[in-house]
Amino acid sequence: MDKLLEKKHDVIPRWFLYTMGFLVIGSLFFVFFSVLTDRPRVGVPIPSEIEEEVPISFRKMEDGSISVFDKNKKEILNSMDGYSGFIAVIVKALERDRKKNNIKLETQYSLELYKHKSGRISVLDIDTEWSLNITSFGKMNAGIFLPMFKKSKGEKWGF
Repeated sequence: MDKLLEKKHDVIPRWFLYTMGFLVIGSLFFVFFSVLTDRPRVGVPIPSEIEEEVPISFRKMEDGSISVFDKNKKEILNSMDGYSGFIAVIVKALERDRKKNNIKLETQYSLELYKHKSGRISVLDIDTEWSLNITSFGKMNAGIFLPMFKKSKGEKWGF
């Protein structure tokens, strides 16, 4: 019986517990430091005024593609055209947000496309106030929407 008491092994080594405790305290220090010093948030877009605004709508088509229509109900883009597949990603994200908030899914969504003075392009779902920063997905995906601002001023499409 004495041998059992003498040879006591820790299930979790002390050095491991001390290391984990140090990591927790260090993490809390950084969190409190950033909150108390009003450090700007990382990953949040810098607020910027809206330079241009274009009303658009996304419509699910019978062939499974998604089309973008302008305010005159003229088709601008289709997700099956070879370079606009990113439109389907936006619609999936929009529908995911609607499901999460128990809002009915539809076949057509009215959106506002914004070009900010900072160069950022974003889209806003008018019905739910959900927005997506399109420029976060790269220049190529944001480039799909740039001609829409020129089109709203009466210029021709030029890809």
